[in-house]
Amino acid sequence: MSPQMLVIFSFQNRCSKLASGSAYAELGNTKFWAKSKKTMMYRDTGRLNCSVSYTTFATPVRGQGSDHKEFSSMLHKALEGAIMLETFPKTTVDIFALVLESGGSDLPVVISCASLALANAGIMMYDMLEYAQRPII
Repeated sequence: MSPQMLVIFSFQNRCSKLASGSAYAELGNTKFWAKSKKTMMYRDTGRLNCSVSYTTFATPVRGQGSDHKEFSSMLHKALEGAIMLETFPKTTVDIFALVLESGGSDLPVVISCASLALANAGIMMYDMLEYAQRPII
């Protein structure tokens, strides 16, 4: 990729009426869909669950879609400091991110998309997360 190449970047929220909050993001050839929801549980403190998965057609090698535990863990680490979990006692906040097409730089886009889905759901956060990556040339 040349430094002069223009990369199209777009976000859209409220993509699904079935989730509390949802977002769709595109960065070049990378496409994501994320949704968030709150569920009740019987603990005294709030809890965050993150899940990142790939569709079977997301990568050039067909049929390689799966759950990616390392991306789920990184998404959890990025979001746990931004969400005010103490304001949600006895509540679990679930984030489900789905990679529709992987064009590289998946983690920055999924973190930004998940942050937008949380804001769309009305989850109280200290601040919105915007994650970026820059290539070294």
